[in-house]
Amino acid sequence: MNALFKYLFALCVVFFQLSLSAQNEYEDDLEFQSFGKKEKITKRFEGKRKINVHFQIAYNLSTVVGNGVKERRDTLDARAKFSGFDSYRISPSYWPQAEIDLSLNFTKKISLAFGLKYSLLGWKEIARVRSGNLSFRGMSYFKLHKLSIPIVLQFHPTPALSVFVGTSLAVSVKNEIVEKVLYTIGKDTITNYKDILDFEKTTQVKPKIVAPQIFLGSHFGFDRFRFNINFIFTPNFIRNDIAYHNIAAEAGLIIKLFKDYDNKF
Repeated sequence: MNALFKYLFALCVVFFQLSLSAQNEYEDDLEFQSFGKKEKITKRFEGKRKINVHFQIAYNLSTVVGNGVKERRDTLDARAKFSGFDSYRISPSYWPQAEIDLSLNFTKKISLAFGLKYSLLGWKEIARVRSGNLSFRGMSYFKLHKLSIPIVLQFHPTPALSVFVGTSLAVSVKNEIVEKVLYTIGKDTITNYKDILDFEKTTQVKPKIVAPQIFLGSHFGFDRFRFNINFIFTPNFIRNDIAYHNIAAEAGLIIKLFKDYDNKF
């Protein structure tokens, strides 16, 4: 009886050890399967992209100031009185422009941008007469087409806001004067025409080829779509001996080719 009991006890011990070994192998297998199915953790870049490309479309409100402009205003006032005009004045005008630039980010807060920009500088002169049924309006648009290479230092206090300051060299590519005249008596149109004149031949002034500019502004909004505001000053933009300085306020939209920040804001 004792021999049988010892035999059965030994057999139970063997079965217990086999069961325990199988359980350990099963748990190891579960750990292996869990490890194999473990998802990879993607690291998020929360800084600013090192390189980006910006496209800009905008309009600028351009006009002229300076001692030469004051003399021109006096001449226009005298011409208005002599010709019987109600007014003959200098007025700001709106011009389209476009720009592409490449930004290089040294840190999350500071970047440098440079590119190529097309813009128009100039002003508008308007003559008016209203007398009874007679109405006369003549407009002269003085338009200096420029290509410039801006260099811009940008500061980014937040992902949604940037401020910048910069300089550029504006090169003249075309200079013209656009004349528009509308003359009516009652409901009848007597004269209505548009003519494009060569700036140099009309004014006997050859504008300088290169003019320096300085500007400052800000762009704000979303990561890839920004509203841009910019103020530009171009001293002696026609010629150094003619005291005409151009000032322009620009407003437009900046579209970035890539997202600057991977994180949302």
